[in-house]
Parts: sequence; C-alpha cells; structure tokens
Amino acid sequence: MCGIAGIYDRRARHIDRALLEKMANTVRHRGPDDSGLFLDKEIGFGHTRLSILDIEGGHQPMQSTCERYTIVYNGELYNYRELREDLKKSYAFRTQSDTEVVLAAFKTWGEKCMARFNGMFAFGIWDGVDRALFLARDHLGIKPLYYVESGDRFIFSSEIKAILAEGSVSPEVDPTSLDQFFTYRYVPSPRTMFRGIQKLRPGHYVKISARGNRTEFYWTRRQTRGAQNKNEAVEEVRRLLPEAVERQMLSDVPVAAFLSGGLDSSLVVALMSRASASRVQTFSVGFEGAESGENELPIAREVARHFGTDHQELTIRPGEYWRYLRKSAFDLEEPNGTSATLAQYFISRLAAMNVKVALSGQGADELFAGYRRYSGERLSGYYRRLPDILKQRLLPSLAERSGRISLIRATRSLLRTGQSDRLQSIYAVFPEEDKQSLYNDGFKQSIRGHEGSVSDSIDYWLGAAGAPSDPLEAMLYIDLRVWLPDELLTYGDKMCMATSLEMRVPLIDLDLVEAVEAMPIRVRVPNLTGKYVLKKAAEAYLPKRFVYRKKKGFPMPLLKWLSGDFGEEARNLILSQAGGCHRFLELEHIQYLFDYCRRVKDHRPLYCLLSFELWYRTFILGERF
Repeated sequence: MCGIAGIYDRRARHIDRALLEKMANTVRHRGPDDSGLFLDKEIGFGHTRLSILDIEGGHQPMQSTCERYTIVYNGELYNYRELREDLKKSYAFRTQSDTEVVLAAFKTWGEKCMARFNGMFAFGIWDGVDRALFLARDHLGIKPLYYVESGDRFIFSSEIKAILAEGSVSPEVDPTSLDQFFTYRYVPSPRTMFRGIQKLRPGHYVKISARGNRTEFYWTRRQTRGAQNKNEAVEEVRRLLPEAVERQMLSDVPVAAFLSGGLDSSLVVALMSRASASRVQTFSVGFEGAESGENELPIAREVARHFGTDHQELTIRPGEYWRYLRKSAFDLEEPNGTSATLAQYFISRLAAMNVKVALSGQGADELFAGYRRYSGERLSGYYRRLPDILKQRLLPSLAERSGRISLIRATRSLLRTGQSDRLQSIYAVFPEEDKQSLYNDGFKQSIRGHEGSVSDSIDYWLGAAGAPSDPLEAMLYIDLRVWLPDELLTYGDKMCMATSLEMRVPLIDLDLVEAVEAMPIRVRVPNLTGKYVLKKAAEAYLPKRFVYRKKKGFPMPLLKWLSGDFGEEARNLILSQAGGCHRFLELEHIQYLFDYCRRVKDHRPLYCLLSFELWYRTFILGERF
C-alpha cells in the first residue's frame, strides 16, 4: 500500500518542494520502500510506496505515455489484468503495475473509468492540459482520502497528519463532529474531528480546477435482478467467494491472513488454502485475563491445524495495551470508541514482521446481516402495531428494569417513527437524552442549531438514488456505506498502515457486494436468520462445527482491566482539568459513568471518553505519550 499527498493552488503559484517532501515524509510509514515527487507550477504530488505489485516498475508519481496525465495512487486494482487487455489496444504500457492501468483507463475513458474498477483505492490524477485535478475513493471506502480547502489551496492526503504538516490549517475541534462522535463513537464522512478537514465519501470523486469543485458519486446500489430464492443465493455466493479470495491474493509478495477462529476469517483461510500451492501464514491475538469461554486463541489454533497453516499468535497484556493506547491517537488521527482498534494494531504488528499483505474477514457481518440489531429492525414494523400502552409504557419499563443495555436501546429505537431517527437511535452509544447530561453548557451552545447534523450522513445516503425503503434493507445499506467505511475500515487501515502492512477484505469484494445487494431482502435474510446465505455457502469449504459456532465478536476483558491500575490511570486522565473532557463535558456525569458502566458491564461509553481525551491531548494540546 502507499501514502499519497498533494497541493493544488488555484492562483497558479508554484508549490514549494520542501513543503511537499514534508507532507510525504509524514505518511512514510504507509510506504517505506520507495518515494517520489511531481511538481508542475500550481500542482504538487508526493508519494511513498509499499511495493507489492511490479516491485521494480511501479515508481510514482507516474505519467501517462503522452505526458498529459500524472497519477499518485494508493491501492490495489484487482481486475487490472482484464482491463489491461482492453486498454493495450490503444495504450502502450511501460510497466506491469496496476497504477498504470488506472492511469491508462482515465486517459481512455475519463471519469467513466470508475465504473470499470474493482478494488480498493484512493488516487489523484492531474490533467496538465485542462489544468484540473481528479480525486477518487473506492466504492466502499476501504482506502481513506482526506482534503481541505484553505484560501486558494486545495490540499489532500491519505492521512490527516500530512494535511496538518502543510501548515495552512491549525488543528481545532469541530463541535458538530464531536457531537457525532459521542453519538456513534466515530465521525461519519464527510466530516472529521478537525474543523475544515473532510474525507471524501466512499464511491465518490471530486474534480477541482480554477473554476471550482464538482463532487459526484459514481457507484450506488445495483438495480438489477438478483437471486430470487435461497438456493440460487447460496449457489451464487458459493461461486463468488473463491473468486473474490483468489483475486485478492494477487501479489508479487507473500500474502497471509488474520485468523480469529470465527466464521468469516476461517472461511477466508479455507479459501486461501484451496488456492495456494504453499502453506498459508495465519496470525491471531488474544487477551490476558480473558475468560476461558471468551478466549478465541484455542479456536483459531483448531482452524489453523485443520488447514495446516503456518500459525503465529500473541497474547496482549493490560500494560502493553495501555502503553500503546496512549500512543494510538497519533496513528488513528481521530477518536474511535471501538476497543478492538488496538487488537487490530497488535495483530498487524505481528503479521508485519513476516509479510506485507494480510487478508481479513471484515465486512461480512454488514453484507450478510451478522449483527443482532438486524433482527430488531425487521421486527420494528410489528412493534409499531402494538397498543400504545404496551409500546409507550409497559415494554420500555420492563426493558429498563432488566438492566440490559442492548434491550433498553432496542426498545428506545423501536419508538422512533422516522427511518433516519430510528437508525441513529440504534447506533447511538450516547442517546440524545444522555448527551444532554454529558455535555456542558459551553458545548451545548456551540452546537445549538446544528443538532440535525448528527444524522446528516445517514440522511444523505437514504436520499441517494437507489436507496432501499425496506427498514432492514436500509440498515444494511447504511452499514455498508457509513458504519463499515467510517468506523471499521478506517481503523483497520490506520492500524495496519502504522505497521506498514496492507489489509485486504475479500468478503466485501465488489462483485460479491453487488450480487448480494441485488437479492430481495427475503432471500438475503430469510426468516430473520443472520448470515444464512453465507453460512450455507461456507458449508462447501468449512466443517460445520466451524460454520455454526456461536458468534463472539472480539472478546476483550476491558471491564476487568478497568477495575485495576489501568482503570485508575484512565480515570485520572479523563477527569484531569487540563484535558478535552473537562473543556466540553460535565465531570460530575463522567464520574457517574464510571460506576454505571461497571454496574451494567458496558465499557463503550468510557472507552469513547478515553479515546477522545487521548486524541485531544495529542493533536490539540500537542502532548506526546
């Protein structure tokens, strides 16, 4: 994988070479093997490369044979060989790289080339004749792309740190983004936690010139007819799965896999083992202090033994976790309230000692309905038909008495009538009523009049062409376009790239996604059975005991750790009057949350506070841990 950076000046002032080098050096960890610069009056590109395909010939920035177009590219184009066959009739290729295929495709087909790509990517192309910059991000937002407009300058990069290094923008908290973070535990596109800095939405491109900017989406839900019954669906997915994995194993360096022992990663390993002539390398992590029933390392070992992989594992200790947690804000660049982010770092670090590329099972839950919340959304229609006394009083009261956070949140969400409001309520870590107690008066004042912006990303996608109207289908659609790219794939990219490792996600290969989204919801999720189609398809590749294991997620003994020295340090950091929580939140309510979260066994609110505090100290106060 690679790091990209660039500056465009609308007033055609020359770009400073030293400044561009500074930006590129900031993302050097994304591409330690090679680097390059391109400058042409008002445009400057910087690139750092992790060499995976055409190791000798893929140097960037790269110019087209006619020298009109120049590209800076981060990604992998999985169908580049097929596209190359079409393009070589009119384009004289000089390398074997997928970068040149993207460049040739843009030269030949212009913006319409985006409809032909299957891959993960973020890139910029400079048109030296029209003096225009074209930026694009892949369909599902697997690769990040950030940008900011400051005066007459348009600055972009794979990471926010490079934009800050350019110097036109100072790091400031965006209050609306902070409100979104405390709602969802991440900041949805196009916002970031930094005022003025944005991230390009998945499946979008933007064209920038002296005349202005034009942003378009080039990909939406496929409107063709998909499999019409369960058997057809299972057969189609069964056929597409090995194609997706084999396509994403394409590399000139060894490719390994992350293995948790769950269905998704086990399926990836099974398909890699079928396709590979040599032993697949696999990597797993566990946590010291995890209960025996929650420790996935023995399960991962069983899968590794079954497929004869070259397996390595790591047990994370509380002290090690805490030491990197304090440093992680710099790598993540934005607060992220998911405690599994650091597990991704440790497994990536282990893998990076051995390989440059690892396949992950991420994305299958969002595509095939693997979370419990999907069942609740399907039931919402029935819930709203109940008598008011049951809906408004009896059931919410019973949920509160149960003390189960998931049940309380599910009941609250079912009371919402609008689709956007209901989805926001389902996703919320801090519901609106809780945020009123958490926020201090100054913070409330700063977001007054912008409360509706919390759901603007959900509203945007629900209003896009092809958006589904069925409640369950809409949730899956939003998860693939908001939750997955802005939360899971973002931290996956940042944690892997911090160790100079490329992560690939074959279970959301574009062909597979389009086929599954084209299925009627009754076929995709029959009888509210999550992952039915994937599990049935997986039976051809995995023993049933692997397919039908109970889902565990990524078990961490975080509440147990928070009751020890780790928790005391976290409390002191969050409650300190020198930090971000003190500036925006009510410390009295935070103290209440420490006791409440232990009582109901939900660490997420505390982890959100800790993540924000570390981010604030790192980027706003300039502290280094």
